Amino acid sequence: MPGVQAHLEKIAAGQENTDTTEINSLPAKKAGAKIIGWAIPVIIIALIAAGFVFGGMKKGADLLGAWVIWNAALAGIGALIAGGHPLTVIMAAVGAPFTSLCPLVGVGMFAGIVQAFMCKPKVADMESVMDDVSSVKGFYKNRLLRVLLVFFLSSLGSSIGTFVGGSSIVVSIVSFFKDLIK
Repeated sequence: MPGVQAHLEKIAAGQENTDTTEINSLPAKKAGAKIIGWAIPVIIIALIAAGFVFGGMKKGADLLGAWVIWNAALAGIGALIAGGHPLTVIMAAVGAPFTSLCPLVGVGMFAGIVQAFMCKPKVADMESVMDDVSSVKGFYKNRLLRVLLVFFLSSLGSSIGTFVGGSSIVVSIVSFFKDLIK
């Protein structure tokens, strides 16, 4: 309260400006952020393609399998830990290897939608959000908060899967080319 009062007094005295036009628009995204957002998926796809081209079907399938397994397993486990509906868990596992290659959408968005559709939040859930958000048990009891939990944990699992799967692909490709050079 004292801080608000001090600002109001400064505004009344003309010492502070109330113009908020500076914060009415979002700053433009920098080109570097866009490039980085697409760089990881492009690198992953290029490495898997290199596995097929230079290592044959077996090597390419191994790399693709590593990508799919890491992403699917960790996103599915995230949805499972969140207490997601079985169809939500399946959707998270099936969708993660694809959505992790597109920086515009994430598996959590789809998993959250499926969870909300399968276990529709009720008015009582919305009314008790403030109480339920204060405990872990509340997140699992409240259907609205469960949708958020599914969103977060399946996204987290997919993100971890992207980096673990991507690094396993890099390690595999590097060792393959080292063996090829020998």
